[in-house]
Amino acid sequence: MRTELSGYITLKCNSRCIHCAVDAGKKKKEELSFEEWKKILKRFSEIGGKTFTVHGGEPFIRHDMIPILQYATSLNLQCGVITNGLLLDDRKLHMLKDCTEWVLISLDGPGKVYKELRGVDGAKKTITTIEKAKEIGVNVAIDFVVTRKNIEYIDWIVDIAVNLQVEWLTLELLRAQGRGEQLKDYLLEDNHIIEVNKRVETLNKKYGGKPRFITHGEVDLKRFKDNPNLFKYTDKTFWFLPDGVLLPDIALPDKRYWYVGNLLVGFDLNKQKIREYETFRELVFINVCKKLSKNCPVNWEEEIYIAGKMY
Repeated sequence: MRTELSGYITLKCNSRCIHCAVDAGKKKKEELSFEEWKKILKRFSEIGGKTFTVHGGEPFIRHDMIPILQYATSLNLQCGVITNGLLLDDRKLHMLKDCTEWVLISLDGPGKVYKELRGVDGAKKTITTIEKAKEIGVNVAIDFVVTRKNIEYIDWIVDIAVNLQVEWLTLELLRAQGRGEQLKDYLLEDNHIIEVNKRVETLNKKYGGKPRFITHGEVDLKRFKDNPNLFKYTDKTFWFLPDGVLLPDIALPDKRYWYVGNLLVGFDLNKQKIREYETFRELVFINVCKKLSKNCPVNWEEEIYIAGKMY
């Protein structure tokens, strides 16, 4: 049973990240209105939905983002938001305290490093926002996209996460997806990937989960052997695009071939297409295992994205 509703509520963005996996920026798709979202969320709640998570783009470019979250919360849905934090002020943070379970804020390095990767000045503002969020009582976490250009700042971001006692820190490894496909000089070498995976293990042991340290992206052979279910498909999430189109997996490219439904119609999915996707994943998994057997780290989402474009 699918109890999670998660996806891109907008592709508009006030940053210009060179590594953006969805090539966000100016408006590229029609977006569901506030009234449409109210109907969708009410129906989702009625069929047993539990959680609602929004990504972007930058969600808070939408002036109705907080009202959408407030309405979802009124239906007893647990809400989470992924944001760059640049549009959040004290007033919004106070409201988010009451209508979110967590807020994940992107911070990829200090000063010039932040501007190089994210296209705008914003490091100081982002850190201040995280500090304010903690003071107000928002359950805030940090997302740090690791590239070859900022890997030396992992200690810097760990210190911030520990000192501010955020909920968790994600060390998200850059993948060749969206605008990231063009960033050969920024992509990590295999030894970097293994180093980050080991670092996360060490940090969790050192700090006992306060905060938690997570890595998304590349998986090495050891990590796969320790958790063989990492690549298992779980059909618990409805993945949506800004116009309401549903995909079987958010890692897939926005390609009509993979569309399995639309929130404007309801939550019934194309079962034949879902079965086809499950077969597709098995084929991708075989390729992943071949790479892992050669001790090459693999980015599962990147493998799905690339194969999905060619399928």
